[in-house]
Amino acid sequence: MNKIIQLLAIAIVFTLFSCQKEHSNVFDTNTFQIEIDQHGFVTGLVETGSNKNFVPEGNKGPLVAVVSNGRLCMPLSFEAIDETGYNLSFNQSDVQIKLEIEPKETHISFTVTGTSNDKNLEAILWGPYPTAIGDTIGENVGVVRNKDFAIGIQALNPKTTAGRLDDIRGVTSYHGTAAEATEFGSVLQAFAIDRTKDRTKSKWDGWENKFLGRPIDILSNREGLVTGAAIALFGCKPANALKTIGAIETAEGLPHPEINGEWVKVSKETNRAYAISPFSEEDVDEMIGYAKKAGLRSLYHEDPFNTWGHFELKPEFFPSGVEGLKACVEKAKEQGLNMGVHTLTNFITPNDRFVSPVPDERLVITGKAQLTKDITATDFDIEISDNQMILNQKNSKMNTVRIGDELIRYGTVSEEKPYILYDCQRGAFNTQASAHKKGDSAVKLLDFAYRTYYPNWEMQKDMVANISDLLNETGVTQMGFDGHEGCFATGQGDYAMDKYALDWYNSVDHVTVNSSSRLKHFYWHINHFINWGEPWYGGFRESQADRRFKVQPFLERNYLKNMLGWFMITATTIPADIEWMMARAAGYNAGFAMVLRRPELEANPFTDDLLDLIRVWEEARLAGAFSNEQRERLKDGNNEFHLEKIDQKTLVLHPFRTNSFEHQKKVLQPGEPTASEWSFANRSDEQPLQFRLTIKSEEKVKEGAIAKPDLEFDHSFKFNLPDNLDAGSSVVCNGSQNLRIYDAKGRFIKTYDMGRKPPMLRKGSHSLRFDCSFSGSDDLVVQIVIKQKGEAETITL
Repeated sequence: MNKIIQLLAIAIVFTLFSCQKEHSNVFDTNTFQIEIDQHGFVTGLVETGSNKNFVPEGNKGPLVAVVSNGRLCMPLSFEAIDETGYNLSFNQSDVQIKLEIEPKETHISFTVTGTSNDKNLEAILWGPYPTAIGDTIGENVGVVRNKDFAIGIQALNPKTTAGRLDDIRGVTSYHGTAAEATEFGSVLQAFAIDRTKDRTKSKWDGWENKFLGRPIDILSNREGLVTGAAIALFGCKPANALKTIGAIETAEGLPHPEINGEWVKVSKETNRAYAISPFSEEDVDEMIGYAKKAGLRSLYHEDPFNTWGHFELKPEFFPSGVEGLKACVEKAKEQGLNMGVHTLTNFITPNDRFVSPVPDERLVITGKAQLTKDITATDFDIEISDNQMILNQKNSKMNTVRIGDELIRYGTVSEEKPYILYDCQRGAFNTQASAHKKGDSAVKLLDFAYRTYYPNWEMQKDMVANISDLLNETGVTQMGFDGHEGCFATGQGDYAMDKYALDWYNSVDHVTVNSSSRLKHFYWHINHFINWGEPWYGGFRESQADRRFKVQPFLERNYLKNMLGWFMITATTIPADIEWMMARAAGYNAGFAMVLRRPELEANPFTDDLLDLIRVWEEARLAGAFSNEQRERLKDGNNEFHLEKIDQKTLVLHPFRTNSFEHQKKVLQPGEPTASEWSFANRSDEQPLQFRLTIKSEEKVKEGAIAKPDLEFDHSFKFNLPDNLDAGSSVVCNGSQNLRIYDAKGRFIKTYDMGRKPPMLRKGSHSLRFDCSFSGSDDLVVQIVIKQKGEAETITL
């Protein structure tokens, strides 16, 4: 049974079977009131102005529940012990929790100040707190809201994880569960795990352990006890919710990063577009020039490190090492740009000093076994006592075992006793091949598909120090926590991700913009933006387009700045590609990253035009130039636009109207024409004829083709098209005699010379006729979209 349902069912039992009027404890802010009954259940989440209680009738939730000795235990009593201190006792458990509760102007804080009889305490659960609000669920930030009121939960430190506890490591779902939708509205929830105990032996069936037998570090009392776990609850008008979170950050000493003196969650600077580039000491001036021409905020190196772990720089980019990077940062700063570096958060490369020539004992392992026989330095088949450590990582890419200070890579492992590591590479990664004794420990290193290893909890702190020291020494002002979820390897779940980010934040001595591959509730306070979407899989329109657009509502309901992800200018990118992307960015008011590589820019004849377009569109977006109505049209990926700058205060937006037609295979009588004919009108001024012809297929794997495409305009002009076109491919005519051919993923293939330009599209009625032969698939459809420039719209800045 789902734990939320379990908790709420128990709460209902308390409601139905209480025979006497219960005493309530009331805690107030300026706008919000919380009522807690004598048993420790939250009975009221009340808007003070309207006196409306948002706790659904019959669905009160526990202020705190505990997991003790393998059981989920509900609160039994809630008693004041002094002005701010309260004791909670629990049904079916001797555990007691001492809380400090402090009402403040904007929120009420709840802090665990002590525990007793806690030998069997495994975790505490804050809530879940049921609410009748279900219109907008900020699942990550932990805020639910409707048009009248918002209620939120905030974890006040990393050991407190906002979300549902259903994983033994404390990993919440991808987008978060600090708030979740329910049939009656929503719930808010958090938890803290006692990490000073061996959780792998827990008997509680409320959390899943996907890695049986894999060891999990046991933390010190300071870091691992639930004492100190804390949350804040608040309620206010929806328009004030973000401001209230900012006030909570300030009041509770949480991270509150600013850009130019303004909180990043409200600053327009936060989601300015930036450039990504593999620049070097040699060409950094040129790349800074490209970024400035495009009006981008920063120059972010896509792959600067030769090793991850100690973060040593690649000599091909920075032959002068750290001093070289520092000089690049200074050059960018002089031009008004930030400079950033990309890395994988806690991934460790085999060439790093954490691995070679002497492996650090703190590298994460999946388990251990013992040698059953003595081995020499040249034995290549090694017998071990157990193969569970191997089974704990079936998808290993490195097959690495550590015995003492030697790393050994194996080929295969026998499935039955005797368990033998076959075809071993001794002294892997420049470690020393050595003799080892029967009974010596053999541990399997946890690795990842990127051919990297991971640090444990303590070693992770060294990695934070290494990257922070580099940023402090060089002055780098932007960094991405790519692979941030790698922190899960420590066995500490969201706590590890949040702690890594907080330690980093507290170690860097200057304002540093940061992003991540994954967002967690507490990290939200540190994060500047999340920038999902990669350019490697197709063209501007195709590469992860659905993901880019679908993530925007998530960002908005969680009070995050809109970002569209990474795009890339290649040697074949044309202005229409850039304007398609920039229109979407303007519609969503979203920043983005643009990959700029010098060889591609130098080979593209339109580079200056492309960079100018980026600057003009970005200036307009940041100035708030577009109306709400225009932004809605700009969001639609089927619409295309051209933005022209007339002078410093005047822009002209040219929308393009489209007429879309489809032709498919027809089964007709012999001799009957199979062509499709259409008519359309141009109501605007005379302009070049532009179209896109696409061979569409419903199949995921694009199969089939068309041959001898026959396209005729106004019963007179016959286009000279390629003889054969594969399913998924497109042909684009921009008014010139050279067509552009794209593959099924939107990647440019080649140009095709028609021999002459198409006729002008004059004002009035026009006709199209198309025919072809189909092969390989019966579901192919040929789509022809005619693109016409519409009426200009003047925009004043």
